[in-house]
Amino acid sequence: MRRAGRAAATLAGLVGVATIVAGCGSGGNGNSPTEQTTANVGQNQIKNVPYDQVAQGGNLNYPVSAAIVQFNTNELDGNTLDAVNVMDALMPTLFLTDAVNNFRFNPDYLTGEPAVTTVNGHQTVTYEINPKAKWLSGPQISAQDFIAQWKALNGKNPAYKPVTTTGYDDVTSVVQGKNAQEVVVTFNKPFGEWRSLFELLYPASTNNNPNTFNTGWATKPIDSAGPFQFASLDSKAQTYTIKPNPGWWGQKPKLASITYRAIDPAAQAGALNNNEIDFLDVGPDAATYAQVRSFPGVDLRVAGGPNFRHITVNGSSPMISDLTTRQALSMAIDRNAIAKAMLTPLGIRNASALNNHIYMKNQVGYQDNSAPTGVYNPAKAAQMLTQQGWVVSGANRVNSGSVPATASMKGKQLKINFVIPSGVPVSLNEAKLIQAQLKQVNVAVDINTVDINHFFDQYVSLGQFDMTVFSYIGTSFPISGSAGTYLNKVGDSWNANFSRVGTPEIDQALNTALQQLDQKQAIVQANNADKLIWNEVMVLPTYQRPDIWAVRNNVVNFGAFGFATPNYTMMGFAK
Repeated sequence: MRRAGRAAATLAGLVGVATIVAGCGSGGNGNSPTEQTTANVGQNQIKNVPYDQVAQGGNLNYPVSAAIVQFNTNELDGNTLDAVNVMDALMPTLFLTDAVNNFRFNPDYLTGEPAVTTVNGHQTVTYEINPKAKWLSGPQISAQDFIAQWKALNGKNPAYKPVTTTGYDDVTSVVQGKNAQEVVVTFNKPFGEWRSLFELLYPASTNNNPNTFNTGWATKPIDSAGPFQFASLDSKAQTYTIKPNPGWWGQKPKLASITYRAIDPAAQAGALNNNEIDFLDVGPDAATYAQVRSFPGVDLRVAGGPNFRHITVNGSSPMISDLTTRQALSMAIDRNAIAKAMLTPLGIRNASALNNHIYMKNQVGYQDNSAPTGVYNPAKAAQMLTQQGWVVSGANRVNSGSVPATASMKGKQLKINFVIPSGVPVSLNEAKLIQAQLKQVNVAVDINTVDINHFFDQYVSLGQFDMTVFSYIGTSFPISGSAGTYLNKVGDSWNANFSRVGTPEIDQALNTALQQLDQKQAIVQANNADKLIWNEVMVLPTYQRPDIWAVRNNVVNFGAFGFATPNYTMMGFAK
């Protein structure tokens, strides 16, 4: 799972189809999304032009939402979209996808499509590494890098803090083949989404040492093997600059540099209008959407994406550790009302709640599994809260101590600590809607705004909240990407499960889905897992997040990519 900037987080794997449909062509002022539909599936808007029509040079001013606290995107605190957007230009990506989410091997790193075979009854994948591929620090990319990453991410060494162990913990061995550029990976059980492994690939020097893995990349990137390399950091201005890698063996980048600027999301529209940045991710922010539509020289570029807004419910919090209490709170939240309130101002008609944790509405595999706990029923919610000992006292609810499951809260008011990041209007608006809805069943909500720079590492990752909202930003692997968000803890580590609750039944259902090589069977098993996740009240999806970008119209080969892999060598400015 990868978290996203703009106080969002990525689920490394919700494959989806187009959520929103753009106007026409490559975008322009006045383009607006329409209702959620399957039309234009596989289309995106990046103002695609040939390589020779891209100007040589120039600096792309790339906004990020906050200071980056970790550049190792495989480590828990580095699982932010801001970090990923930097490291995608620096680190190996073994597979490329188009806007339809079709996979192909990346010839910069592999010589061909990996061979998938069965050896002694076990799934085996053999990779052939491009011998030209090498790390900036000197050595060729080799089997040793794969071996070290597997050992760091398979969950067997508690000294490492991986964002997820999914897939890696199903591997029994990673070994060198006939030479240093051949890698043989053997699984102890089938793993259908095997391409999700070794993305992004880090050097063995990072993964061989848990201290380097956990903290070595906290200040800046310390190696690369991509078209760009790290150039400089200005901690006072909160900017990170990368420049072309002189040792890059592939197509040379057109841009002379990319400067990532940490700018409060609420201030990004003003920065775009003042030519301080070249684009911004509008996402579900209606206020920003209304602003940028009138900006001269700015296109609205739109594509479908596998992304969704949600409420994470911290089941480890003493206030809501009781499952029935969490279920009641879920039933008191009108997710359809939230979806309509947030999406209608973006021009999306017939907006409604997302009712699946793994698949998007217009994706093959989607079905509504939300009943009964995800269905709005405030009368039933109020009844359940009273039955659990949360009795109405004035305008609030206080625990009577009469129900064993909640008796530890005797005499305490049922009050939700709702933590949101600073400078994110969408999060504040959603929190206020939820606050008003829970008030209808006499549940108080304290909205606590915290520094966006430490929202994840000091609050979400540590479980310092009762509820919070952000986005999960998906990639191309719906099941393996989702799994880390809902699997039970390993030892003392919850990895990417910020709800901090889990069950053996959820684990079994997800693992069964992961083992399916047949997509139809994988979908059946994934939906079985989704039903169990709804019942446990871990994450409450609110709506499918719009993928809308405001981009300066001279910026080419960039924008709303949908499922397509960004090509950093093609990005640049029109001649």
